[in-house]
Amino acid sequence: DVVYTPVVKATDKYCGHLCDQYDFEPIVIILSIHLIPSQILNTLSNTDALSYMMLLSPDHWAQAVFFLDPKIIEGSLSKELLPTLIAIEHTFNNQKQLLFGLEKKDDFTVKLLYRIAKKTLENQVKKEEKTVDALLDVCSNAESQFKRILDAV
Repeated sequence: DVVYTPVVKATDKYCGHLCDQYDFEPIVIILSIHLIPSQILNTLSNTDALSYMMLLSPDHWAQAVFFLDPKIIEGSLSKELLPTLIAIEHTFNNQKQLLFGLEKKDDFTVKLLYRIAKKTLENQVKKEEKTVDALLDVCSNAESQFKRILDAV
């Protein structure tokens, strides 16, 4: 609630400005890296066409307001090729520094997001930091694989 109230208020204000200034009601998509609190989730409804989003009735300040969070997209992650918004939500909510550590690392949109981030940040991250981060990710992935093997035995 601490995060969502300001986000929804700011979105409402921005959309109101678009309505007033341009006589246009936008379609809003809110991506969340955290689960949406139940008091907000209870105000959302399912969408028939887009099962990976929940809809908020906007009361005349937008055509539609869609929410995505890790739980909402969970059922859609089994698809071979992820819809673009699911790929974006999945990438943002996992917050992995390296593509290697991401479950859907072979998805086109996920790869594209990482290429964009790499190009944007390549001058801001020192070589040593990249190496350490890569090693930490490899260790973390190896640990989780060993745990899965032990659980299977």
